[in-house]
Amino acid sequence: SQSKGKNKDAWRTDPYTEGDAALMKRVGVVKYGPLLWADDHDTAAIDAMIPEARVLWMETEHFRIGSTLPPVSMPRDAKARRRLVDELKELKSQLPKVRTKSRKLDRWLRLHLFAKRLEATYQNVARVLQVDAGDFPSDYVGKLPLGRGPDFMGLGPHFGMGDKYCILLLNKPSNLTRYGNKCGQPQPAQPCPIALHFYEKGSLLFGTSPKLVPSRDLPDYRLRVHIEFNVSLLLLRGFRHYSHGLPAWLEEGFGNSLLRERDPKQHIFSNMKNWDKERAYPNKWAVNTRRLIKNEFALPGKAVSRHALATGLTFNDHVCSWSRVDFMRTFDGGKRFAEFVRLVNAPMPAESGKAPEFADVLKAQDAALQQVFGMNWEQFDEAWKTYVMAKYPRK
Repeated sequence: SQSKGKNKDAWRTDPYTEGDAALMKRVGVVKYGPLLWADDHDTAAIDAMIPEARVLWMETEHFRIGSTLPPVSMPRDAKARRRLVDELKELKSQLPKVRTKSRKLDRWLRLHLFAKRLEATYQNVARVLQVDAGDFPSDYVGKLPLGRGPDFMGLGPHFGMGDKYCILLLNKPSNLTRYGNKCGQPQPAQPCPIALHFYEKGSLLFGTSPKLVPSRDLPDYRLRVHIEFNVSLLLLRGFRHYSHGLPAWLEEGFGNSLLRERDPKQHIFSNMKNWDKERAYPNKWAVNTRRLIKNEFALPGKAVSRHALATGLTFNDHVCSWSRVDFMRTFDGGKRFAEFVRLVNAPMPAESGKAPEFADVLKAQDAALQQVFGMNWEQFDEAWKTYVMAKYPRK
């Protein structure tokens, strides 16, 4: 009966490292479950809430990840298969038990792949914001000080957040909603990804489900795109410690700028005005932007920049937001864009226990545009249009 009991829990053991400290270190695994998690519960409490889901837990340098992603078949599409085999080969160089020619990705292999992708996203965001570990406090310093000067870079080592970012990948959207409710989120009209701020620990969470990602043909890749985009936004919000949301155009444009740099055929949105989720939207965004400007259909930057939520942005606004970020990143090898983000993200003095008003964020954004680029919105739009007409292809 003892061996039966052992086998019953065999699913909890990572077959690729089997808990070997040297292999774990080589692949970047700090710890398996149970893990620290939120202000008032750890991962054991989530296990108790959804025991049948069998959550796999893994901690890396900057993330704590819980996954119930099911096994998935290798894609039939040759390019997608090649891309995945390249990822598996890289993983195999660290974990000899990985098979690069298997027909399916098992649950633990998917978790390893996403752990790698998450850490790569962290490094990519750090590259674009031109920061490294030395720019942030090495330990969590606790509550936000009242005086936060221009050099304030947050409260802890994780982009300014005090603790690691929590990522919850649950196969059943109902489990995601249930967890969100337990953490005090209102019941959504329909299942959707969740974002949480664990205030005491100084940590941010993003949770999603593959069933919330439309993907008829490339389930693993579309989920990867969805997670990379949303986690780049999570890191952007955590930069210099989370104190307020950013204007929607900046978040969405930032996420798509990083995504399309890696794969120009991809794009994604947190949300969109009149979003038809069944529709495949065009992916030649440079051509689109040029056309919009030529036909005078691009809305002014100032008008687009007033939206707090992506629900206010049309598809064309999303395309132009990506392009405006793309343009900003051309100045001084990206230095000015990094400085612009740093200023807009500055923790704002607010009454104790009260978040800044969105009007304050807009003021900071407009002041940063003038300070960093030496332009107001009208001047910036003229410069942006000139750049697009000169640099972007006609078709």
